Amino acid sequence: CLQGSANQAITAIGKSKVFFNWTIIKRTLTIVLSVVGIVLAGMNGLLWGAVVGTWAVYFINAYLVEKHIGYTVISQVKDILPFIALSGIIGGLAAMIGSFLSLNMYVVAILQLVFIFGSYIGLPIIFKFECFTFMTSLIKSRFKK
Repeated sequence: CLQGSANQAITAIGKSKVFFNWTIIKRTLTIVLSVVGIVLAGMNGLLWGAVVGTWAVYFINAYLVEKHIGYTVISQVKDILPFIALSGIIGGLAAMIGSFLSLNMYVVAILQLVFIFGSYIGLPIIFKFECFTFMTSLIKSRFKK
């Protein structure tokens, strides 16, 4: 979502050639990191390569947005920090659920999914995240038509 917004902003100001060139670089970087990860550490390496590649692509997009639109990387990071923290906390708690319950792994997975889904819906409502409020009002307006 964040990367999509960055890509659309850059394209909207007439920098589609810049966007295209950087897209090739970003995709190549992600593939290289994933392949290197597989070679060095198998499946875990692939996953870590994908994670590092995703963050690298995010920061490349953030840099491009700063350069062409003026929205600084620091401001962008500050804006997403609450969501990163929330995701980390929810992920950590879901992992703890899995480690403390000695149930069938499918039951644990379902409980974790329910917890994660409930948290991602409930916490933005509790903390009144502006983007969540906007999204729900947008969805409600679509159904009223």
